[in-house]
Amino acid sequence: MGDKVKFWTDRWRGDLPVHLSFPIVYGIASNREASVVSSLERLGIEAQRSWNVRLLREPNDWEWGEVDEFLRTLGSNLPQFEHGDRMRWKLLKKGDFDIRSFYNKLRSPLPSIFPWKGIWKVKAPSCVSFFVWTATWEKILAGDILRGRGFDFVD
Repeated sequence: MGDKVKFWTDRWRGDLPVHLSFPIVYGIASNREASVVSSLERLGIEAQRSWNVRLLREPNDWEWGEVDEFLRTLGSNLPQFEHGDRMRWKLLKKGDFDIRSFYNKLRSPLPSIFPWKGIWKVKAPSCVSFFVWTATWEKILAGDILRGRGFDFVD
């Protein structure tokens, strides 16, 4: 795994690249262009593997917290098998792409967090709350919304 995937800058674990998750450790890393496979080493004949990430220097006292978290995260993200690089489809557990999961993702609406408490649970006349509620859902045809829908008018 990881002969083309960059250890520090590619998203191979989680939602962020390692250099954004652990900027202090990245600052003292010796090889910032290392691939994932070059950061792994074999241990003994049984093909067990371990991470081998080299640093330019020993961490300072104030850096040890992030270094410790970095090492714990790496320990929990050790690839189980040696496979070549491959794409994974995050919508399915197996990681294989299929049309049904793609279609369902396109169909499902994005979750919207509606600020209803800030509109209906305030001490204001109900007509004001209704106006704000309608404006929040962009149902009031104000000038900017009309322009966005292609209506031109002179001020």
